[in-house]
Amino acid sequence: MTNRVSWVLLLAILSVLNVRGQALQRGDLLVSTFECLDPVTFPCPGESQVTKILVYGSDGAFKRKLIQSNGAYFDTVVDQAGFVWAALGFPLQKIDSGGNVVASYSAGRDLFRLAPAADGRLFASDDHAVVVFGGDGAVLRIIDLSNQPGSAGQAIDLAADQCTLYYSSAGSSSVLRYNACTNEFLGLLATVEPSLETLRLLPDSSLLVAGATATSSGVLHLSAAGAVIRGYSGVAGLVALDVDGKSFWSTGNKTLYKIDIDSGQVLIGPVNVGLVINGIGVVGEPRVATSSEAIAAIPTLSTWVLFALATILATIAVIRIRVH
Repeated sequence: MTNRVSWVLLLAILSVLNVRGQALQRGDLLVSTFECLDPVTFPCPGESQVTKILVYGSDGAFKRKLIQSNGAYFDTVVDQAGFVWAALGFPLQKIDSGGNVVASYSAGRDLFRLAPAADGRLFASDDHAVVVFGGDGAVLRIIDLSNQPGSAGQAIDLAADQCTLYYSSAGSSSVLRYNACTNEFLGLLATVEPSLETLRLLPDSSLLVAGATATSSGVLHLSAAGAVIRGYSGVAGLVALDVDGKSFWSTGNKTLYKIDIDSGQVLIGPVNVGLVINGIGVVGEPRVATSSEAIAAIPTLSTWVLFALATILATIAVIRIRVH
């Protein structure tokens, strides 16, 4: 009987600790990677395309693989309930913290970058258009920007007013604005050298823009008026805000870096991923369109709560054993 009780206690504790290991923690970095298993054929055949979302801790340490699929994952956003929304080409996937696809939604378009709204909507960029998904995954509308002075590219973010979309122009390096509430083109903000892939608005209305360039900084800090405040060398392509509000994550050649916004100092990195990186996202990322309350609401379980849960489960199991 004693041995049986001991095993029950051990299994209860291990099962709860496993839940702890699976939970996404505030500050975790989600890294969307791509690999072609056929290095000869171009473009890469669909059956040879392998894409993963990897989880790294806030210290840059690798934690685990969240999910693997065919195709190419790009942006990820984590909602208040802890679900990961991921752009995988045509479908937008909803994934739980264990890496299981809960639901998949399609707008019939390739999706690249995601921008969350305070009410749970997701704005997803497609070449020449922005798809707006509801919190339930339904397509609410498609904003066609092909007839605007600057057709939409990949980079996108939503302002705190829940209306103003900042986006990059297709095939170039301009940052433009569009009012999604009044359907009004708001004009050009800036033209920079990198061919933009991602952008992030900051609380002071300045913004970080990132793209590929061979001759200058791949990440720039722009003022609210579009002037260059500073550039960050050695990184390019992607940018995501850290939960501290003072730094950001970016990418190099299959590597990750965490950089201080004001000083440009590299805080963490290079962290070698070893695969092509298509997207990065931070759990609890302070996007300006989502409130601080919403960010803080991402559920996590403390060690003490998990220990209490393990104790309760073990007690119930022991009682049942003694009864029988």
